Amino acid sequence: MNKIDLIIENIMYAKLIKEGAHQDELLEEALSAARELKALKPSGYMDKKGLVFNDTTHPYLYTPLYSLEVKK
Repeated sequence: MNKIDLIIENIMYAKLIKEGAHQDELLEEALSAARELKALKPSGYMDKKGLVFNDTTHPYLYTPLYSLEVKK
């Protein structure tokens, strides 16, 4: 399961259960995974025409691209 799946599933399950302690645990795990994703550095950038550049270009001019590793 990747981090995005973990976040979605934990939040959905936390909405269904009534136990406060277990709900807090699920939400904390989801928040931790979301914080890890937020801390990622872009692997490149894309301009308005869809051209991809490496990470040495000016990041404030382009849309950042991220590589999310998915383990099977």
